[in-house]
Amino acid sequence: MCAVFQFQNKIFKSGGMITARSQRGIVNHVWAGFARHEILDWWRNQGAMLLDIHAGSFAERSDQTRRLIWDLVPENRVIRGVLHIQSPNLLIKIVTRAATSLEVERFHHPRMPLLAEPLFGVNPPEVEGQYPIEGLF
Repeated sequence: MCAVFQFQNKIFKSGGMITARSQRGIVNHVWAGFARHEILDWWRNQGAMLLDIHAGSFAERSDQTRRLIWDLVPENRVIRGVLHIQSPNLLIKIVTRAATSLEVERFHHPRMPLLAEPLFGVNPPEVEGQYPIEGLF
């Protein structure tokens, strides 16, 4: 699902503020859960706006060991997010997809973040980090 992600030497996790790019520009809101790729059309019909979340790497928490297992985000990809703009509380959700059998074997988790080509430009926004990398481990 994406337990945490790293960007500009800072770590971000659910419950904290994250920065993303949208069709309206840069947005900063709380990361509050996940949206399944399989029902992304439903989210969009409910007023969700697609987001580009820049990241250098992400980690899944193994269902077996509870440890974080890291992987790089390719340079030409972002983590896809959605922002429900018709909700009174603007919250960001990370879009997830079913893990492949090789990913399940490696990460011990059935869901992965959706990594996609940026929709709103390739230049990442400047962000304030929630956690310094050293404080996470």
